[in-house]
Amino acid sequence: GGGTGPGGVGAGAAAQGGEEEAQMAIMKPGESGSGCGVNLCIRFALLFVAPLAVLLSSGNVLTLMNASIVSVGAAALDVMRQRRRWLPFPIFLLLVVSLQTSLYLLTSGQQVAESLSSAGGAALSAGHGFGGLLRPTSKQDIKTLSIVMAAFNEHKYMARTLQSIYKETPAEILQEIIVVDDGSSPPLSSVLQDFPQVRILRHEKRRGLIKSKTEGGNMAIGDAIMFLDAHVKPEPNWALPILRHLNINYKRVVVPLIPILDGDTWEANLNAVGVKMMFDWTLFFQWFDD
Repeated sequence: GGGTGPGGVGAGAAAQGGEEEAQMAIMKPGESGSGCGVNLCIRFALLFVAPLAVLLSSGNVLTLMNASIVSVGAAALDVMRQRRRWLPFPIFLLLVVSLQTSLYLLTSGQQVAESLSSAGGAALSAGHGFGGLLRPTSKQDIKTLSIVMAAFNEHKYMARTLQSIYKETPAEILQEIIVVDDGSSPPLSSVLQDFPQVRILRHEKRRGLIKSKTEGGNMAIGDAIMFLDAHVKPEPNWALPILRHLNINYKRVVVPLIPILDGDTWEANLNAVGVKMMFDWTLFFQWFDD
């Protein structure tokens, strides 16, 4: 009954416009059918990135299961989120990824702890050097030492130090001695001619103590690495307590007692032994007693 007059035509047009507006209002929340499907697929794909990444990389079953459970739950929550307009999708996705990352770190830490606790002991992998992986040695004790000395212009005491080490260290324990000559002038090789078995790494320019020790450690092939200064005199059987403590717990960093050594007489003052070390507020190193 819109009528054929101007008023009827206008009423009909208004009714038609209202109907189209209602249809648009119905379609707007989900948008068009094809657009809704595309958006849904994109959101689901983003929510399942983590399980796919785990599957393609490590393939760890526990990590994959955790990531998948979170993704499935997140997909279900995303449907509710769309209906109730809870959060913008980027924020929702960030929360999901954060939860998956936290679960991954938690499970990875637990697996590492279990593997280390079941190992019963470990030593530095032969062939991998100081920068290699720790190898479980539940059936193989730590038996040999690689001694690494980073030295700069230690010509005066180098020969005495090497003589003392070779004299007081059992041959079956001493795997090797590595001397890192950190830019000495003249080169330390001039005082190492009587020790052909010593491995020498020469820096033409000074690289510093830490880099020198790191590079020397990377060359080591013994079960454990002992860093010593180039002006020390080990006591008889000094290495045995070191190995004993390492075999009790491979994660220990074992430090020997270090007495004051007279550079002229080459005798140690056993009444002046450093036990505890400290750095003051100027980062100056000192020994101290309680």
